[in-house]
Amino acid sequence: MCSATPVVTLVFLLIGLANSKWNGLRVRYCTHPEKAFFHQPRLVVEAKEQGFKPVRGLQCNASVHYRGIAYAKDGDRSLTLLYDIHGFIGGIQAGIPINEAEATLYPSQSLRPPFVLDDQHYIITMYFTNPDEICKKGRKASDFEQHGTGENLWLQTGQYPHTVAYLPRQERNIAAPWVQGKCYPKMGTHYWYNISTDMSCENFYPVFLMYNNDEMTGFGWSFVTANLTSANYEHPDRAVFPLFFHEVPECLTRETKFSAMHVYLTNNPYAHTC
Repeated sequence: MCSATPVVTLVFLLIGLANSKWNGLRVRYCTHPEKAFFHQPRLVVEAKEQGFKPVRGLQCNASVHYRGIAYAKDGDRSLTLLYDIHGFIGGIQAGIPINEAEATLYPSQSLRPPFVLDDQHYIITMYFTNPDEICKKGRKASDFEQHGTGENLWLQTGQYPHTVAYLPRQERNIAAPWVQGKCYPKMGTHYWYNISTDMSCENFYPVFLMYNNDEMTGFGWSFVTANLTSANYEHPDRAVFPLFFHEVPECLTRETKFSAMHVYLTNNPYAHTC
């Protein structure tokens, strides 16, 4: 587990700064460098070399609930990578085993979707490339060279991958119900979805956005009320929440269960400053 130093440990996908391609894929934030910023394979050949295994075979449309060929390591779906038909990275998922979901009562009914039940897991999916193209034409080597990990973010918001939300890459284009939070080094300025001080934590949306210098530098999975066991997750103390919200939802001040994970899409998360 990461240090209890006052740092909120939420799931982020941190993306490159302005005018730079997304040149990496790393996961996990921690105050201890040896426990943070782990490289993840952006090519399926690298995934196989690192011990990742197909989740549901090698068909790109093996599941009706997402697009891409899913790979996970040691059967741990908390970090599931999606590849297109040519073996380039196309997205990422967090998955919660159904038995763990039942034990933690997470996700709540109000969060299903974006969580969908697939293969005995509740999964939530973010795409780095257009999901309509992942299993049809995929990307070419020249596309990967130009854009790196991806060019934009599409959050799957429904039971099926044709229902997605395109997330604004420039901070100036973001609008309600996204609510601006605070900026934190190695993260950026937070945006939380439809939060209020008197909300119920059962309705706390499991995704937030991150911006630096007007450019989206990431997003996060934030699983409130869930004490999940995968070593990929981080578990922040509620005392650190004022570092990330201008007004902390009251329910968070009482909550003792929180699971999250950062995933970075550049090779230098230290460049994300406030």
